[in-house]
Amino acid sequence: MKIKRLHVRGFGKLQDFNCDFSDGLNVIYGHNESGKSTLMAFIKAILYGVKGGRTGKNGVLPDSRRYMPWNSSQYGGYMNIELNDGCLYRIDRNFLTNEVNIFDSSFNDISVNFIDGRDINSVGEKLVGLNESLFERTVFIKQMGTRIDTSTSKDLVDRISNIQQSGFEDISYIKAQNALKEALKRQVGTDRSYTRPLDIINQRLAELQEKKINLLNEEKRLEELREKQQDISMKINELKFKYRLLNRIIDYCKLKERLQFLNEKNEEIYFLEESARQVQENITKLEEDKKSVILHLNNNQVARGKKLRSIDVFLMICITATLTVGLAAVVFNILSPLFTLIPFLPALASLVLRIGIVKREEEEFKTNKTKELNRQLLEFDERITQNKTQYQKLTDRIENINTVVGSEVPAVLESKIVGDYINIMRDKQNVEDQLTQNEKELIDELSKDSHGSLLVKAFSINKTVILDLQRLEDEYSEVARMVENGNNISISDIDNEISRLSSQKKSLESKGEALKIAIITLEAAAEQVRKKYVPLMNRVLNSTFSNLTSKKYNDVRTGDNLKIMLDNPETQTLVPVSTLSDGTIDQIYLALRVAISETVLQNHECMPFIMDEPFAQYDDERTFNALKYIAHISNKQQVIIFTCKKREVELISSEFPCKICSLT
Repeated sequence: MKIKRLHVRGFGKLQDFNCDFSDGLNVIYGHNESGKSTLMAFIKAILYGVKGGRTGKNGVLPDSRRYMPWNSSQYGGYMNIELNDGCLYRIDRNFLTNEVNIFDSSFNDISVNFIDGRDINSVGEKLVGLNESLFERTVFIKQMGTRIDTSTSKDLVDRISNIQQSGFEDISYIKAQNALKEALKRQVGTDRSYTRPLDIINQRLAELQEKKINLLNEEKRLEELREKQQDISMKINELKFKYRLLNRIIDYCKLKERLQFLNEKNEEIYFLEESARQVQENITKLEEDKKSVILHLNNNQVARGKKLRSIDVFLMICITATLTVGLAAVVFNILSPLFTLIPFLPALASLVLRIGIVKREEEEFKTNKTKELNRQLLEFDERITQNKTQYQKLTDRIENINTVVGSEVPAVLESKIVGDYINIMRDKQNVEDQLTQNEKELIDELSKDSHGSLLVKAFSINKTVILDLQRLEDEYSEVARMVENGNNISISDIDNEISRLSSQKKSLESKGEALKIAIITLEAAAEQVRKKYVPLMNRVLNSTFSNLTSKKYNDVRTGDNLKIMLDNPETQTLVPVSTLSDGTIDQIYLALRVAISETVLQNHECMPFIMDEPFAQYDDERTFNALKYIAHISNKQQVIIFTCKKREVELISSEFPCKICSLT
């Protein structure tokens, strides 16, 4: 089959789109999201329709809704094809109304010849002799979809067997085997079935046998149940008393823990109050020291002033005396006036000089003392502030602790603890025989101060007691119900039904053995066919892979279930395909698809190879080798490659004859 022309009226993002194809190599080029995968899906949809259904759990829409155009009422198109016999057909689909029409080369509507009842999606299989599943797993290669999974490989192996044996893939041993297996499953049952006739009979026989045994022992069992009921009741009462004792022990440990907590908090309050008192004393002392420093500095300044003033008075007296003597000498004519000025002038100069010095010293003294005073005052203020902050934190902490502690009084708790201890010791005597070793040790350790660990231990033991109590109560209820109900079924009725079902079982087992023998025989025959004809496909696979790898690998083969092994020429060892690089693995699976196409599909139409980004994991050398071989294939089989890589388009167009169609 060759695709001659596509016309998309509306499909996904494609609208009113045409594309003609050559008989050989065709390349559809377009950027990502340009519609390549959509066009590829359109080709398959024309042949096999689109799947409907509901949205999947992962939110994926079915194909019928996924490809519905958003902005067009046209949802469909047509594809012109040419079959191997030269006949031309046009397949026209309207996916919106789920209609399909087939026209011959003269545009005669021949749909009735290819539509099987209401199954309009079988048109492609009727035309080309290939169902949708085999089409997808051979010549229709989606992006990153070169590889063939396990289920696919088994299906292909079975089809190889069918074709080589009968010449038609639909005439199949596997279908006969499936029919036999289905008959075995539906009419008899298998080891994995649960609801088939033999399963139901076996299950019913087992139930009847169990009922018969129960009936034979019913009276004895009922008596034992009554005795057990009394024993459980006594144990329940013992456990309830023990449960109350353990709850009292838990309350006792909680009270002791609370008492310790109160004592610790009271000690903490005492310590905090003492710390606060010391901080307050520090604040008072610092404030007093601050006042002393201010007073001391002021006294020093006054003393300094007095000292300077005394020196100045002495100089004034000397100057006055000198001036007086001079005036007396002049008045009484004792000395000449000039002579009297000799001592007066130096004294006057000294006075003037001293006055300047005194002023400078006084100013310098005031400046230095002011700085010193400010520094010391700042230091005192900082220390006082720090102590006040610490005092506030201490008082806040005391207030918080008092809020937590509340109005509880340790003496009251101590009195309650003593009373609880007396009650525990009294209750211990009543159930001492029923106490476990752990429970006895727990009570003996109550007088110690390790109430925290005792509380954990008491909770653990009490939890076990609660579970035992619940289990016994459930058991008591079940036993009481069984005693009350009893059993009124007759043993003779059960024997009659067992006899009837045993006869049916024997008949079904005979039928099942016959079907199993038939299945084993057919499986052995099919296995011989697979082992005989799989080598035929291996020769094609080996030749194709060798060409793809430039003769690097010359021996690659598939096993009975298409498990691929390769002879590594570098290590001379057989290795599974999974150990190779992703690019080499893709090459192998591409070669396998070619081999399948030339073996499994040899009696069908020569279908076009349709590939979406087949060289995504290939390097340049692998890509060129693959293109070279695909170009060789295109001489006898149409090839359509979808790609978004411009370098591949340029490489193909420059090296091989092809037709390029751009979606951009």
